[in-house]
Amino acid sequence: MSAAEYEKPLIIDLDGTLSNGDISYELCIRHLKETKFTGFVELLRGVYKGKAFLKNFLSNKYLKDFDPEFLPYNKDIFEESDFKNRKMILISGSPNAFVAKVAEHLKIFNSYKGSSEEINLIGKNKLNYIQTNFGKDFDYIGNSKDDIPVWEEADKAYGININKDTANEAIKKGINLKIISRKKSFFKTLIQSMRIHQWFKNILVFAIPFLNINYFNSDWVYLLLLTFFSFGLVASATYLLNDLLDIESDRRHKSKKFRPIPSGDLSIPFAVTMILILFSLGLLLSSIVGNNLILILGAYALLSITYSFFLKRIAILDVMTLSFLFCWRVFTGGVVASLEVNVWFMLSLGFIFLSLALGKRFIELKKTNTSQSAQSKFSLPGRGYSSDDIIFIMSSGIASGFAALVIILIYLMLTLSVVVSNNISIISIIFLIVWWFLRFWFLMIRDLVNDDPIVFALKDNISRFTLFLIIVILLAEQIF
Repeated sequence: MSAAEYEKPLIIDLDGTLSNGDISYELCIRHLKETKFTGFVELLRGVYKGKAFLKNFLSNKYLKDFDPEFLPYNKDIFEESDFKNRKMILISGSPNAFVAKVAEHLKIFNSYKGSSEEINLIGKNKLNYIQTNFGKDFDYIGNSKDDIPVWEEADKAYGININKDTANEAIKKGINLKIISRKKSFFKTLIQSMRIHQWFKNILVFAIPFLNINYFNSDWVYLLLLTFFSFGLVASATYLLNDLLDIESDRRHKSKKFRPIPSGDLSIPFAVTMILILFSLGLLLSSIVGNNLILILGAYALLSITYSFFLKRIAILDVMTLSFLFCWRVFTGGVVASLEVNVWFMLSLGFIFLSLALGKRFIELKKTNTSQSAQSKFSLPGRGYSSDDIIFIMSSGIASGFAALVIILIYLMLTLSVVVSNNISIISIIFLIVWWFLRFWFLMIRDLVNDDPIVFALKDNISRFTLFLIIVILLAEQIF
């Protein structure tokens, strides 16, 4: 690169380019999270008055708490040889005060500019600003179709984090676009954001029919499979919503920051669209089973949304809610198959799931603790727990596991269960569950369990073998 080219300004876009996220959309989500319905009305009013007005309104409200350190920066910009030792200008459609904070944090830009109340600095507005202030000789790095007018006038056009449609549109316009990096696979990102592996939880809808295998009805298979997938679709919609509301806290988390939404791999507008589509498909599929399933899924979604907005920040109540949502799946299977739901069985499951939920919080607290100094206190981002709670969480989790065992004993031995009647079978089941719980908490204390206990159970060979043995015993008791 010649000396003249080094002197030529390199204009860099922020949202989707320098950072994989989008500050303006994230501010909208934060406003909805903090103000609920009134915030939705305020956003509509802002859209009516214009994007520039809306961005200024959100900037004034949330600038103080904005921390540019945790944005998902695109490393390609810092590593590409064409961009080194250049006069770099940051120009973005995000509010100017936020752009200033990013520029001050990175300390690599000669100047910066963002949107104001008078002008939304994207597309042709951005081009006019660049040519007015820096002349017609400039290079530009962008990522979206809004950048096409700027690319057309740039001496060199660079694309970072660019999708196929944008690249094709640029080619049609005759732009000689140098693509530094492309967006990740859409399908892979979508599947990851839906957390398909979490659909394993929905196998709980088969629990009560499985315990009544002697009364097997062929219609169960059809109805329960539809229920399984309906639950999966609705649950995926709630996972996406939860990730949207947790963007800031997830970016501070060691592993959650790599999820599609906080990492910027899945855009906020598309995530909102997918929430609506997945929820609608789930309800549509459930309508084949009947109105009862529609109501059950609607109640599940309502509680999940309440959890995402309120309950997850309330200590103890959050894990109790998670436990209830697990039990709701089991209850659903009984309703769909028109089978009685035994209260002792449901109580035992409730305490099992409560122990798992407490285990998840214990893991999060322990991992956060390792990143802090030994003497410092900390709070778990987005949750109602602090470093002082870790012993309470551990003891409560272990106690919940043993409470479940006591209830299982009452269910199997004192209620004259029709599921398991042989004393040897009962003792074997209790032994296996005690073994699994003690090992589970033992491994957690040693930092050998994944962030999610469900994922751990799915991947752990000993956990799978333990479950297999329990299933064999239950089947043998019912068949023989």
